[in-house]
Amino acid sequence: MIKEFNLINNRKLHREISAHIAFNLMFENKGPWDVFPPAIFTEEVVNQFHEIYSEPKEGWNSKSYGNDWDRARGLPPAMGWMIGASENPFTNIPLDVLIHDGIKDKELDGSARIYPKSLAFESTDLIHQFEGTESVITDEFTISENWRAVVGVVGGPIQISFITSENNGSTREGTLFSVNQGMSFQQNITPAMSPGTYQLRISNSGGWPWAIGIASSEVDYSLPGENIPNGFCPPNCPDVPQG
Repeated sequence: MIKEFNLINNRKLHREISAHIAFNLMFENKGPWDVFPPAIFTEEVVNQFHEIYSEPKEGWNSKSYGNDWDRARGLPPAMGWMIGASENPFTNIPLDVLIHDGIKDKELDGSARIYPKSLAFESTDLIHQFEGTESVITDEFTISENWRAVVGVVGGPIQISFITSENNGSTREGTLFSVNQGMSFQQNITPAMSPGTYQLRISNSGGWPWAIGIASSEVDYSLPGENIPNGFCPPNCPDVPQG
């Protein structure tokens, strides 16, 4: 039995500088995460909401930058995303994305995607780039200068490690980035790494989207919440103010 619905302003709960509406139907005598995400808006309205938080017109001055915009990258316009069978209000099948109804939504591609060129580096600065949704070990690549990587993932658990050869012929493996279960979009820049021959190991049993871009440690990068933008910004935003 559905017991109640919650219509809340996220600013009150998490004290973020931006807000969004969370709406769900809760089951009687169950936990706070046993919910239905009902479709209460038309597809047109959902798309308008998506445009607001994925392409803020204020650019870097948007209050959602580093909060809603950061989390929204790679997600489709939706009322709910990655809906389990028990959460589906229309039928008992899982859905990648819930926008409109349980019949039409089955035909939609709700998969999140991340591309290395859309992360922290300018695309012209990338030396190597990788992307996927599976567990893999990349081919070896050799870099003759200090480098760093930007890593983006949607969901988890996922771990991204590097493998490199030591002078004595042995190999060394270390962690570049890891994300726990239940996380949304995460982006991270690694410390500078030494020249050498490397492989990357992506351990990803859940099929979560991931992307890795590698560039010289000397080039500029732009990461939400970490440094001042330099030359590029969210889609369709105004130019970065000068002076």
